[in-house]
Amino acid sequence: MLTLAVTGYFALLTLEWVTVSGAAGGFVKPFHLGLVAVAALAFLRWPVGRLVGPVLHRFAGIHGAYLLLVAVSLAGGLAFTNPYFSRSTGLRVLTYAVGSLVLAGVVARLALEPRARRMLALAGAAAAVTVAVGITVGLAATGANPLGVLGEALAKGDPDIVSNRLLRTAFRSNEDLADVGANLRHKVFLAVLLATFVGLAFMPSRHDRADRSRRRLVMAASVLGAVLVVLSLSRSTILCLAVAAALGPLRSIVRNRARPAQAIAAVVGLAVAAALLVSPVAELLGERFAANRSYERRLAAAGPGFLDGFGGATLAGTTKGAVPTPHNLVLDAWLSGGVAAFVLAVVLLLSLAGLWLAMARRYLRGRPGWHLPVGQQWVLGMGLIPLVRAFTAGNQFHMVEWSAIGVFTGLVLANERLARERRATEPGVAGRRRVPVEAAPRPEEVAACS
Repeated sequence: MLTLAVTGYFALLTLEWVTVSGAAGGFVKPFHLGLVAVAALAFLRWPVGRLVGPVLHRFAGIHGAYLLLVAVSLAGGLAFTNPYFSRSTGLRVLTYAVGSLVLAGVVARLALEPRARRMLALAGAAAAVTVAVGITVGLAATGANPLGVLGEALAKGDPDIVSNRLLRTAFRSNEDLADVGANLRHKVFLAVLLATFVGLAFMPSRHDRADRSRRRLVMAASVLGAVLVVLSLSRSTILCLAVAAALGPLRSIVRNRARPAQAIAAVVGLAVAAALLVSPVAELLGERFAANRSYERRLAAAGPGFLDGFGGATLAGTTKGAVPTPHNLVLDAWLSGGVAAFVLAVVLLLSLAGLWLAMARRYLRGRPGWHLPVGQQWVLGMGLIPLVRAFTAGNQFHMVEWSAIGVFTGLVLANERLARERRATEPGVAGRRRVPVEAAPRPEEVAACS
Protein backbone atom coordinates (compact mmCIF):
# COMPACT_ATOMS: atom_id res chain seq x y z
CA MET A 1 0.00 0.00 0.00
CA LEU A 2 2.80 2.41 0.91
CA THR A 3 4.69 1.70 -2.33
CA LEU A 4 1.51 2.33 -4.31
CA ALA A 5 1.06 5.64 -2.47
CA VAL A 6 4.63 6.70 -3.28
CA THR A 7 4.15 5.79 -6.96
CA GLY A 8 0.89 7.71 -7.00
CA TYR A 9 2.59 10.68 -5.34
CA PHE A 10 5.01 11.02 -8.25
CA ALA A 11 2.03 11.10 -10.61
CA LEU A 12 0.17 13.69 -8.52
CA LEU A 13 3.28 15.88 -8.34
CA THR A 14 2.79 16.69 -12.03
CA LEU A 15 -0.66 18.23 -11.43
CA GLU A 16 0.78 21.53 -10.22
CA TRP A 17 -1.94 23.57 -11.91
CA VAL A 18 -4.83 21.66 -10.29
CA THR A 19 -6.26 23.14 -7.09
CA VAL A 20 -8.27 21.03 -4.67
CA SER A 21 -9.20 23.91 -2.35
CA GLY A 22 -7.90 27.12 -0.84
CA ALA A 23 -6.47 27.13 2.67
CA ALA A 24 -4.42 29.52 4.80
CA GLY A 25 -4.21 32.04 1.98
CA GLY A 26 -2.78 29.45 -0.41
CA PHE A 27 -3.78 26.39 -2.36
CA VAL A 28 -4.16 22.74 -1.48
CA LYS A 29 -3.09 20.68 -4.46
CA PRO A 30 -3.22 16.95 -5.23
CA PHE A 31 0.44 16.38 -4.40
CA HIS A 32 -0.11 17.83 -0.90
CA LEU A 33 -2.73 15.17 -0.28
CA GLY A 34 -0.48 12.52 -1.82
CA LEU A 35 2.38 13.50 0.48
CA VAL A 36 0.11 13.37 3.53
CA ALA A 37 -1.00 9.88 2.51
CA VAL A 38 2.62 8.72 2.11
CA ALA A 39 3.59 10.16 5.50
CA ALA A 40 0.57 8.65 7.26
CA LEU A 41 1.19 5.17 5.85
CA ALA A 42 4.91 5.43 6.58
CA PHE A 43 4.37 6.42 10.21
CA LEU A 44 1.97 3.53 10.67
CA ARG A 45 4.75 1.21 9.55
CA TRP A 46 7.81 2.78 11.21
CA PRO A 47 8.35 5.15 14.16
CA VAL A 48 8.99 8.75 13.11
CA GLY A 49 12.46 8.86 14.66
CA ARG A 50 13.61 5.65 12.99
CA LEU A 51 12.34 6.87 9.63
CA VAL A 52 13.68 10.43 9.42
CA GLY A 53 16.43 10.32 12.07
CA PRO A 54 19.01 8.48 9.95
CA VAL A 55 18.35 10.79 6.98
CA LEU A 56 18.77 13.93 9.04
CA HIS A 57 21.89 12.55 10.71
CA ARG A 58 23.56 11.38 7.49
CA PHE A 59 22.62 14.42 5.41
CA ALA A 60 22.66 17.18 8.01
CA GLY A 61 24.47 19.42 5.56
CA ILE A 62 21.51 19.20 3.17
CA HIS A 63 18.29 18.65 5.09
CA GLY A 64 19.46 20.07 8.40
CA ALA A 65 21.05 23.16 6.86
CA TYR A 66 17.85 24.06 5.07
CA LEU A 67 15.68 23.66 8.16
CA LEU A 68 18.02 26.09 9.92
CA LEU A 69 17.90 28.41 6.89
CA VAL A 70 14.12 28.59 7.15
CA ALA A 71 14.31 29.27 10.90
CA VAL A 72 16.89 32.05 10.43
CA SER A 73 14.92 33.63 7.60
CA LEU A 74 11.66 33.60 9.55
CA ALA A 75 13.40 35.10 12.58
CA GLY A 76 14.98 37.83 10.45
CA GLY A 77 11.64 38.56 8.83
CA LEU A 78 10.24 39.64 12.22
CA ALA A 79 12.10 42.93 11.71
CA PHE A 80 9.87 43.85 8.75
CA THR A 81 6.15 44.27 8.27
CA ASN A 82 6.45 42.87 4.73
CA PRO A 83 9.57 40.66 4.73
CA TYR A 84 11.16 39.26 1.58
CA PHE A 85 10.80 35.78 3.11
CA SER A 86 7.18 35.92 4.21
CA ARG A 87 5.63 33.71 6.85
CA SER A 88 3.46 32.01 4.25
CA THR A 89 6.55 31.25 2.15
CA GLY A 90 8.32 29.95 5.24
CA LEU A 91 5.44 27.64 6.10
CA ARG A 92 5.27 26.38 2.52
CA VAL A 93 8.96 25.59 2.10
CA LEU A 94 9.19 24.16 5.62
CA THR A 95 6.42 21.73 4.68
CA TYR A 96 8.31 20.80 1.52
CA ALA A 97 11.60 20.29 3.38
CA VAL A 98 9.97 18.09 6.04
CA GLY A 99 8.15 16.18 3.30
CA SER A 100 11.50 15.59 1.61
CA LEU A 101 12.86 14.11 4.85
CA VAL A 102 9.94 11.70 5.07
CA LEU A 103 10.22 10.77 1.39
CA ALA A 104 13.95 10.11 1.78
CA GLY A 105 13.34 7.84 4.78
CA VAL A 106 10.61 5.92 2.95
CA VAL A 107 12.66 5.48 -0.25
CA ALA A 108 15.71 4.37 1.77
CA ARG A 109 13.66 1.45 3.07
CA LEU A 110 11.53 0.60 0.05
CA ALA A 111 14.58 0.49 -2.24
CA LEU A 112 15.73 -2.63 -0.36
CA GLU A 113 12.50 -4.51 -1.10
CA PRO A 114 12.25 -6.27 -4.50
CA ARG A 115 8.46 -5.98 -4.63
CA ALA A 116 8.63 -2.25 -3.92
CA ARG A 117 11.27 -1.77 -6.61
CA ARG A 118 9.00 -3.40 -9.17
CA MET A 119 6.17 -1.02 -8.28
CA LEU A 120 8.37 2.09 -8.26
CA ALA A 121 9.48 1.23 -11.79
CA LEU A 122 5.98 2.30 -12.88
CA ALA A 123 6.37 5.86 -11.53
CA GLY A 124 7.36 7.27 -14.90
CA ALA A 125 4.43 5.66 -16.69
CA ALA A 126 1.99 6.91 -14.05
CA ALA A 127 3.32 10.47 -14.26
CA ALA A 128 3.45 10.62 -18.07
CA VAL A 129 -0.12 9.35 -18.42
CA THR A 130 -1.37 11.66 -15.65
CA VAL A 131 0.08 14.84 -17.12
CA ALA A 132 -0.89 13.92 -20.69
CA VAL A 133 -4.49 13.28 -19.65
CA GLY A 134 -4.55 16.37 -17.44
CA ILE A 135 -3.33 18.68 -20.19
CA THR A 136 -5.71 17.13 -22.73
CA VAL A 137 -8.68 17.59 -20.40
CA GLY A 138 -7.63 21.17 -19.65
CA LEU A 139 -7.41 22.04 -23.33
CA ALA A 140 -10.65 20.25 -24.17
CA ALA A 141 -12.47 22.32 -21.56
CA THR A 142 -11.56 25.47 -23.49
CA GLY A 143 -12.14 23.99 -26.93
CA ALA A 144 -8.47 24.27 -27.91
CA ASN A 145 -6.90 21.87 -30.39
CA PRO A 146 -3.50 20.85 -28.96
CA LEU A 147 -2.22 19.28 -32.18
CA GLY A 148 -3.24 22.33 -34.19
CA VAL A 149 -1.53 24.75 -31.81
CA LEU A 150 1.60 22.59 -31.67
CA GLY A 151 1.66 22.30 -35.44
CA GLU A 152 1.42 26.08 -35.78
CA ALA A 153 4.31 26.53 -33.32
CA LEU A 154 6.47 24.10 -35.29
CA ALA A 155 5.56 25.70 -38.62
CA LYS A 156 6.39 29.20 -37.40
CA GLY A 157 9.30 28.16 -35.16
CA ASP A 158 7.76 30.26 -32.37
CA PRO A 159 8.19 28.82 -28.84
CA ASP A 160 5.90 31.50 -27.39
CA ILE A 161 2.95 29.77 -29.04
CA VAL A 162 3.65 26.66 -26.96
CA SER A 163 4.20 28.63 -23.74
CA ASN A 164 1.42 31.20 -24.04
CA ARG A 165 -1.29 29.53 -26.08
CA LEU A 166 -0.89 25.82 -25.42
CA LEU A 167 0.42 25.45 -21.86
CA ARG A 168 -1.06 28.65 -20.45
CA THR A 169 -4.48 27.56 -21.68
CA ALA A 170 -4.07 24.05 -20.33
CA PHE A 171 -2.87 25.22 -16.92
CA ARG A 172 -5.54 27.85 -16.39
CA SER A 173 -7.67 25.85 -14.00
CA ASN A 174 -8.07 28.79 -11.61
CA GLU A 175 -8.40 32.49 -12.35
CA ASP A 176 -5.73 33.29 -9.79
CA LEU A 177 -3.23 31.23 -11.82
CA ALA A 178 -3.89 32.99 -15.13
CA ASP A 179 -0.83 35.24 -15.03
CA VAL A 180 1.64 32.53 -14.05
CA GLY A 181 0.14 29.60 -15.92
CA ALA A 182 2.89 29.38 -18.51
CA ASN A 183 5.63 29.38 -15.85
CA LEU A 184 4.06 26.40 -14.17
CA ARG A 185 5.50 24.27 -16.95
CA HIS A 186 8.87 24.20 -15.17
CA LYS A 187 7.37 22.51 -12.10
CA VAL A 188 5.03 20.28 -14.09
CA PHE A 189 7.64 18.90 -16.45
CA LEU A 190 10.37 18.69 -13.83
CA ALA A 191 7.94 16.41 -12.00
CA VAL A 192 7.53 14.37 -15.21
CA LEU A 193 11.30 14.20 -15.55
CA LEU A 194 11.80 13.14 -11.92
CA ALA A 195 9.22 10.36 -12.25
CA THR A 196 10.84 9.26 -15.52
CA PHE A 197 14.22 9.02 -13.79
CA VAL A 198 12.64 7.03 -10.94
CA GLY A 199 11.10 4.61 -13.43
CA LEU A 200 14.37 4.16 -15.31
CA ALA A 201 16.35 3.73 -12.09
CA PHE A 202 14.06 0.95 -10.86
CA MET A 203 13.57 -0.63 -14.29
CA PRO A 204 13.97 -4.42 -14.12
CA SER A 205 17.28 -5.83 -15.27
CA ARG A 206 17.47 -7.13 -18.83
CA HIS A 207 18.44 -10.48 -17.24
CA ASP A 208 15.07 -10.68 -15.50
CA ARG A 209 12.97 -12.59 -18.04
CA ALA A 210 9.90 -12.58 -15.81
CA ASP A 211 9.72 -8.79 -15.95
CA ARG A 212 10.34 -8.17 -19.64
CA SER A 213 6.87 -6.68 -20.15
CA ARG A 214 7.39 -4.29 -17.25
CA ARG A 215 10.75 -3.28 -18.72
CA ARG A 216 9.15 -2.54 -22.09
CA LEU A 217 6.47 -0.46 -20.38
CA VAL A 218 9.09 1.55 -18.49
CA MET A 219 11.07 2.20 -21.67
CA ALA A 220 7.95 3.29 -23.59
CA ALA A 221 6.89 5.58 -20.75
CA SER A 222 10.40 7.04 -20.61
CA VAL A 223 10.26 7.92 -24.30
CA LEU A 224 6.88 9.62 -23.74
CA GLY A 225 8.25 11.46 -20.73
CA ALA A 226 11.29 12.66 -22.70
CA VAL A 227 9.06 13.89 -25.53
CA LEU A 228 6.88 15.81 -23.06
CA VAL A 229 9.97 17.38 -21.49
CA VAL A 230 11.30 18.52 -24.87
CA LEU A 231 7.91 19.91 -25.94
CA SER A 232 7.65 21.82 -22.65
CA LEU A 233 10.52 24.06 -23.87
CA SER A 234 11.64 24.41 -20.25
CA ARG A 235 15.37 25.03 -20.62
CA SER A 236 16.39 23.88 -17.15
CA THR A 237 14.32 20.70 -17.51
CA ILE A 238 15.74 19.89 -20.95
CA LEU A 239 19.25 20.53 -19.61
CA CYS A 240 18.73 18.02 -16.78
CA LEU A 241 17.45 15.44 -19.26
CA ALA A 242 20.34 15.97 -21.69
CA VAL A 243 23.07 15.77 -19.05
CA ALA A 244 21.58 12.67 -17.42
CA ALA A 245 21.22 10.94 -20.79
CA ALA A 246 24.83 11.79 -21.67
CA LEU A 247 26.25 10.18 -18.51
CA GLY A 248 25.92 6.65 -19.90
CA PRO A 249 27.89 7.24 -23.13
CA LEU A 250 30.38 9.38 -21.21
CA ARG A 251 31.00 6.47 -18.84
CA SER A 252 31.83 4.19 -21.78
CA ILE A 253 34.28 6.78 -23.11
CA VAL A 254 35.97 7.28 -19.73
CA ARG A 255 36.33 3.54 -19.18
CA ASN A 256 37.25 2.96 -22.85
CA ARG A 257 34.84 0.07 -23.05
CA ALA A 258 31.25 -0.40 -24.11
CA ARG A 259 28.88 -3.33 -24.09
CA PRO A 260 26.96 -4.10 -27.30
CA ALA A 261 23.76 -2.77 -25.77
CA GLN A 262 25.46 0.53 -24.95
CA ALA A 263 26.84 0.81 -28.46
CA ILE A 264 23.38 0.23 -29.89
CA ALA A 265 21.91 2.81 -27.52
CA ALA A 266 24.55 5.33 -28.60
CA VAL A 267 23.75 4.74 -32.29
CA VAL A 268 20.04 5.13 -31.61
CA GLY A 269 20.70 8.31 -29.65
CA LEU A 270 22.76 9.78 -32.47
CA ALA A 271 20.04 8.87 -34.96
CA VAL A 272 17.39 10.58 -32.82
CA ALA A 273 19.62 13.66 -32.44
CA ALA A 274 20.17 13.79 -36.19
CA ALA A 275 16.43 13.50 -36.80
CA LEU A 276 15.79 16.36 -34.40
CA LEU A 277 18.36 18.55 -36.14
CA VAL A 278 16.57 18.30 -39.47
CA SER A 279 13.06 18.56 -37.99
CA PRO A 280 11.00 21.67 -37.13
CA VAL A 281 11.60 20.85 -33.45
CA ALA A 282 15.25 21.94 -33.85
CA GLU A 283 14.20 25.42 -34.94
CA LEU A 284 11.73 25.66 -32.07
CA LEU A 285 14.37 24.63 -29.52
CA GLY A 286 16.94 26.91 -31.12
CA GLU A 287 14.64 29.90 -30.81
CA ARG A 288 13.87 29.02 -27.21
CA PHE A 289 17.48 28.63 -26.08
CA ALA A 290 18.64 31.65 -28.08
CA ALA A 291 16.05 33.99 -26.56
CA ASN A 292 18.04 36.23 -24.23
CA ARG A 293 15.35 38.28 -22.51
CA SER A 294 15.08 35.84 -19.62
CA TYR A 295 18.87 35.55 -19.37
CA GLU A 296 19.27 39.32 -19.25
CA ARG A 297 16.62 39.77 -16.57
CA ARG A 298 18.11 37.09 -14.37
CA LEU A 299 21.67 38.33 -14.76
CA ALA A 300 20.50 41.85 -13.90
CA ALA A 301 18.64 40.57 -10.82
CA ALA A 302 21.67 38.51 -9.68
CA GLY A 303 24.06 41.40 -10.39
CA PRO A 304 23.01 45.06 -10.11
CA GLY A 305 19.58 44.14 -8.76
CA PHE A 306 21.08 42.08 -5.94
CA LEU A 307 23.71 44.68 -5.10
CA ASP A 308 20.99 47.32 -4.67
CA GLY A 309 19.77 45.56 -1.53
CA PHE A 310 22.95 43.72 -0.60
CA GLY A 311 24.09 45.94 2.28
CA GLY A 312 20.71 46.45 3.86
CA ALA A 313 19.99 42.72 3.87
CA THR A 314 23.19 41.66 5.64
CA LEU A 315 21.74 41.04 9.10
CA ALA A 316 18.10 40.11 8.71
CA GLY A 317 17.26 40.09 5.01
CA THR A 318 15.18 42.75 3.31
CA THR A 319 11.62 43.68 2.46
CA LYS A 320 9.48 42.23 -0.28
CA GLY A 321 9.82 44.12 -3.56
CA ALA A 322 12.99 45.95 -2.51
CA VAL A 323 15.00 44.05 -5.13
CA PRO A 324 14.02 41.62 -7.90
CA THR A 325 14.23 37.90 -7.27
CA PRO A 326 17.76 36.81 -8.32
CA HIS A 327 16.65 33.26 -9.34
CA ASN A 328 19.56 31.92 -7.35
CA LEU A 329 19.19 29.88 -4.16
CA VAL A 330 22.24 31.34 -2.43
CA LEU A 331 21.54 35.00 -3.25
CA ASP A 332 17.88 34.50 -2.47
CA ALA A 333 18.88 33.19 0.96
CA TRP A 334 20.90 36.36 1.59
CA LEU A 335 17.86 38.51 0.83
CA SER A 336 15.69 36.22 2.97
CA GLY A 337 17.74 36.00 6.16
CA GLY A 338 21.02 37.85 5.74
CA VAL A 339 24.53 36.44 5.96
CA ALA A 340 23.56 33.54 8.28
CA ALA A 341 20.99 32.24 5.79
CA PHE A 342 23.51 32.78 2.99
CA VAL A 343 26.09 30.59 4.76
CA LEU A 344 23.51 27.85 5.35
CA ALA A 345 22.52 27.93 1.67
CA VAL A 346 26.18 27.57 0.69
CA VAL A 347 26.53 24.61 3.06
CA LEU A 348 23.44 22.99 1.52
CA LEU A 349 24.62 23.52 -2.04
CA LEU A 350 28.19 22.36 -1.40
CA SER A 351 26.98 19.28 0.50
CA LEU A 352 24.61 18.32 -2.29
CA ALA A 353 27.14 19.06 -5.04
CA GLY A 354 29.88 17.16 -3.19
CA LEU A 355 27.66 14.12 -2.78
CA TRP A 356 26.66 14.23 -6.46
CA LEU A 357 30.22 14.69 -7.72
CA ALA A 358 31.55 11.81 -5.59
CA MET A 359 28.86 9.53 -6.94
CA ALA A 360 29.37 10.74 -10.52
CA ARG A 361 33.10 10.12 -10.30
CA ARG A 362 32.53 6.59 -9.01
CA TYR A 363 29.96 5.89 -11.72
CA LEU A 364 32.01 7.27 -14.61
CA ARG A 365 35.14 5.39 -13.58
CA GLY A 366 33.27 2.15 -12.86
CA ARG A 367 34.56 1.93 -9.31
CA PRO A 368 32.94 -0.52 -6.88
CA GLY A 369 30.73 0.66 -4.07
CA TRP A 370 27.26 0.79 -5.60
CA HIS A 371 25.46 -2.33 -4.38
CA LEU A 372 21.85 -1.29 -4.82
CA PRO A 373 20.10 -2.80 -7.87
CA VAL A 374 19.08 0.67 -9.00
CA GLY A 375 20.50 2.48 -12.04
CA GLN A 376 23.19 4.92 -10.91
CA GLN A 377 22.88 6.99 -14.08
CA TRP A 378 19.28 7.93 -13.33
CA VAL A 379 19.92 8.44 -9.62
CA LEU A 380 22.49 11.02 -10.70
CA GLY A 381 19.80 12.55 -12.91
CA MET A 382 17.59 12.99 -9.85
CA GLY A 383 20.37 14.71 -7.94
CA LEU A 384 21.06 16.98 -10.88
CA ILE A 385 17.56 18.53 -10.78
CA PRO A 386 18.03 20.60 -7.58
CA LEU A 387 21.60 21.53 -8.58
CA VAL A 388 20.39 23.06 -11.85
CA ARG A 389 17.34 24.66 -10.27
CA ALA A 390 19.47 26.24 -7.55
CA PHE A 391 20.67 28.68 -10.23
CA THR A 392 17.51 29.00 -12.31
CA ALA A 393 14.56 29.07 -9.87
CA GLY A 394 13.37 31.80 -7.53
CA ASN A 395 11.57 31.81 -4.17
CA GLN A 396 13.41 28.79 -2.77
CA PHE A 397 13.05 25.17 -3.86
CA HIS A 398 9.58 23.89 -4.73
CA MET A 399 8.28 20.45 -3.75
CA VAL A 400 9.54 18.92 -7.00
CA GLU A 401 13.12 19.91 -6.20
CA TRP A 402 12.73 18.70 -2.63
CA SER A 403 11.24 15.45 -3.88
CA ALA A 404 14.29 14.98 -6.10
CA ILE A 405 16.56 15.63 -3.11
CA GLY A 406 14.54 13.20 -0.99
CA VAL A 407 14.72 10.35 -3.50
CA PHE A 408 18.40 11.03 -4.23
CA THR A 409 19.51 11.05 -0.59
CA GLY A 410 17.18 8.14 0.22
CA LEU A 411 18.76 5.94 -2.44
CA VAL A 412 22.27 6.89 -1.34
CA LEU A 413 21.33 5.95 2.23
CA ALA A 414 19.82 2.64 1.07
CA ASN A 415 23.04 1.81 -0.79
CA GLU A 416 25.11 2.57 2.29
CA ARG A 417 22.90 0.33 4.41
CA LEU A 418 23.24 -2.49 1.92
CA ALA A 419 27.01 -1.99 1.81
CA ARG A 420 27.18 -2.33 5.61
CA GLU A 421 25.07 -5.47 5.46
CA ARG A 422 27.43 -6.99 2.90
CA ARG A 423 30.54 -6.10 4.88
CA ALA A 424 28.99 -7.75 7.93
CA THR A 425 28.69 -11.05 6.03
CA GLU A 426 32.24 -11.10 4.65
CA PRO A 427 34.37 -14.04 5.81
CA GLY A 428 36.38 -13.35 8.92
CA VAL A 429 34.09 -10.64 10.25
CA ALA A 430 33.10 -11.20 13.85
CA GLY A 431 29.45 -11.54 14.58
CA ARG A 432 28.68 -12.70 11.08
CA ARG A 433 24.96 -12.52 10.34
CA ARG A 434 22.66 -13.23 7.46
CA VAL A 435 21.47 -10.43 5.19
CA PRO A 436 17.67 -10.28 4.89
CA VAL A 437 16.44 -11.71 1.61
CA GLU A 438 14.79 -8.43 0.66
CA ALA A 439 18.12 -6.61 1.01
CA ALA A 440 20.16 -9.04 -1.06
CA PRO A 441 19.68 -8.39 -4.80
CA ARG A 442 20.84 -10.87 -7.38
CA PRO A 443 24.40 -10.33 -8.71
CA GLU A 444 23.16 -9.82 -12.28
CA GLU A 445 20.85 -7.01 -11.08
CA VAL A 446 23.75 -5.17 -9.46
CA ALA A 447 25.93 -5.69 -12.56
CA ALA A 448 23.23 -4.19 -14.78
CA CYS A 449 22.93 -1.06 -12.62
CA SER A 450 26.58 -0.46 -11.69
